[in-house]
Amino acid sequence: AITEVYLKAAHHDLHSETFYSFIHHLCSCSKQKSSLWVLRADAVPHFYVGPEKYISDGFKKVLTEFNKTTCGPIIIGKPTKIADLTITTTTYGGQYTEGFPNNVLKKLNHTNLIFICHETVNGVEGVHSKNVFWLTPRHSRYIVPTFFPPTIVEKSIERLHRNPNKVPIFLVLGSFDSDKRNVASLKAALEAHRDRQFIVRFLGGQSAKSDNETLANFVNDS
Repeated sequence: AITEVYLKAAHHDLHSETFYSFIHHLCSCSKQKSSLWVLRADAVPHFYVGPEKYISDGFKKVLTEFNKTTCGPIIIGKPTKIADLTITTTTYGGQYTEGFPNNVLKKLNHTNLIFICHETVNGVEGVHSKNVFWLTPRHSRYIVPTFFPPTIVEKSIERLHRNPNKVPIFLVLGSFDSDKRNVASLKAALEAHRDRQFIVRFLGGQSAKSDNETLANFVNDS
């Protein structure tokens, strides 16, 4: 039976890089994942990604390539009826308060809705909001978005082989905030690969208190 899954972008290309992991997680047969992410055994998933006005041409291109390797077709746009499962990316703290317009409080614990949250929100990690997930293991419910489509990985490897002397660059994006960024988690990776050459760049700007010097010092002091 066709199961429609709607990956709903809350804003234009906001954290759309996580959508690959969500599709991969839904396709996975892992017995450790939350029941909300488990599709029926007879499900033939159709993944909708939209609304289309929020999906960039570059993202569409990658999704087209990803379409060849995932467990169900990826369709750009909204489903024509209410989806069997809707995953909204992303939500913030204010949306879990009474005074916020269009808050999601009445939608908590709905089994056909999953909300990805980008901030620590007091009182939202309990049993009354089991359909809210975060992107780091510091929270009680989370999915770490580390999957990228094979074509992206393959092209990266090809570029590295063509330019073996080129130093890989890794990016840490966003404002430097202890509720969002666990910069100290880089320490183990840096130590494990200290014999390799690579560059880590922090992108957030001084106005976001995340300039390179501040965060580099933070890692060094950890």
